[in-house]
Amino acid sequence: MLVFAGSDGNNVFPSVVDFISSFYPTPPLVRLDRFGDVWAKLEFFNPLSRSIKDRTVQFLLRKYLSNDLRDRLVFEASSGNVAISLAALANVYGFKYRAYTTKHLPEATEVLLKVLGAEVVRVDRDVIDEEFWRWVNEEAVRSGAINLNQFENVDNPEGHYYVTGEEIVRQFRSVGKVPRVLIAGIGTGGHITGIARSLGMSLAVFMSLVLSLRQVVQYLALSA
Repeated sequence: MLVFAGSDGNNVFPSVVDFISSFYPTPPLVRLDRFGDVWAKLEFFNPLSRSIKDRTVQFLLRKYLSNDLRDRLVFEASSGNVAISLAALANVYGFKYRAYTTKHLPEATEVLLKVLGAEVVRVDRDVIDEEFWRWVNEEAVRSGAINLNQFENVDNPEGHYYVTGEEIVRQFRSVGKVPRVLIAGIGTGGHITGIARSLGMSLAVFMSLVLSLRQVVQYLALSA
């Protein structure tokens, strides 16, 4: 039986905020026995974007939750999952979200974002690069909006270090195992950086692959 973290045995939460504040259910860790001693962390159990980006958004938003976010503006560049998670949370916390994305955003994702109440700004660009997210930050400053900046915000890898990584360590410990290799998507570099450090792995093998190297360097400097 799967028991959601932060709930009782019946998986009952008195409100959406209670559910959200408990960092959602703990995604299962499952051994893929067909491939030997290979384990998969099923982050698609996260309820909003069906991805690990639900966690990222929580890490980036939490320092603002002590203040009332209602009617505040939040601008963020995203290729999909972060935007979906933010659009959903905007309905919980009452802020207004504007998603900046590229021309390649799938139509279905745009429809979902608009159904969730987000404003979608398609930019005639192929990828979200440093120039893109710095422009979004400038737009936020001009409009008095919050820009979480998942690409350079140290709260991104730090959150995955203290929460996601530690969770994985506990799950492996419960079956008497210690992970030796981490395979993960790159994304902004936040989750792979934080989790690898939490697992005690050398980040050197990842650094040449992570797109936002500045974020990695800043995080390691602060953690030294």
